[in-house]
Amino acid sequence: MLTSNGTAAPSWESAAFNNNVRFEADFTGSSTIDITPTPNYTTAYNLNPSAVFISGSGISISRSGLYHIEGYIEIRNDLTALPTALIQGLELLVDGRVYVQSQLESLIRDPSGPNSYLKYIRFVNEVYISAPGTVKVSVSKSFNLGPASFLYRYNYGKISGYLISD
Repeated sequence: MLTSNGTAAPSWESAAFNNNVRFEADFTGSSTIDITPTPNYTTAYNLNPSAVFISGSGISISRSGLYHIEGYIEIRNDLTALPTALIQGLELLVDGRVYVQSQLESLIRDPSGPNSYLKYIRFVNEVYISAPGTVKVSVSKSFNLGPASFLYRYNYGKISGYLISD
């Protein structure tokens, strides 16, 4: 943060303004059965692998500090018929704590398929992470399919972040 010593001489203190702790990952998951797919993470970029480690199961943070985390997810469900109710949720999890929670009660019908439903959500958060920490995206579900059954479920998204302050 920008501070002053009282003589109008500003200086940066405990700031991460010139750090290289910046990352981005893609995550996908798909299923042909009635389960929520576990996201698999792949690295888009990672400027400091000693502070951030991106693996298939999530993002590990080994440098404590305040982080800016943002991203989006697209959720698609292909069904055999029109469902009675279909509710899905998105959570941004940092060390098991939920920071973003969004219920997706109104899925948009995709005109490319007779019973395809899409939802797009963007999330932005600033989170203090005490190392070692983990960052994950989770998709939940609650539904009454009625006469419908699942044909295919697909989740795709991106998550990025950077250290704001140590």
